[in-house]
Amino acid sequence: MNNINKIIFIDAKERFNITEILPRGRDRFFADKSPVTEEGCKPVLYTCGNCGYGIVFNRDNLLAGERNRKTKLSQEDAIRFDEIAKKNKIENLRFLDFYCPHCEIAVRIYYETQFGGHHGDSFFNIKYVIEKKG
Repeated sequence: MNNINKIIFIDAKERFNITEILPRGRDRFFADKSPVTEEGCKPVLYTCGNCGYGIVFNRDNLLAGERNRKTKLSQEDAIRFDEIAKKNKIENLRFLDFYCPHCEIAVRIYYETQFGGHHGDSFFNIKYVIEKKG
């Protein structure tokens, strides 16, 4: 089978070491939950499905995606990824997209955001990854 320009849609757990990014600090995020620990401060690592290159994300990256819905992909890649998102009914989720700095495949991650708790805490749940194999 020819993998040139093959696009795959996968669960984020296949590419990320952590998919739930909790608030920082030791306060409770929700009243009925146990206190948040250092779990919210662990680095979030994406591993490229093509070359294995690791990219670390942080809360600021995801907050930037929350404010900015513009793609960083070429128009052709963005259109194809948008079609897959619509087909899978995730087009309303927040996303960040980029080209792998090592092998240059197109990647888009989709995530949910919740705000609440003390001092504008936020919670992120990375749900899906779309990759274009080259």
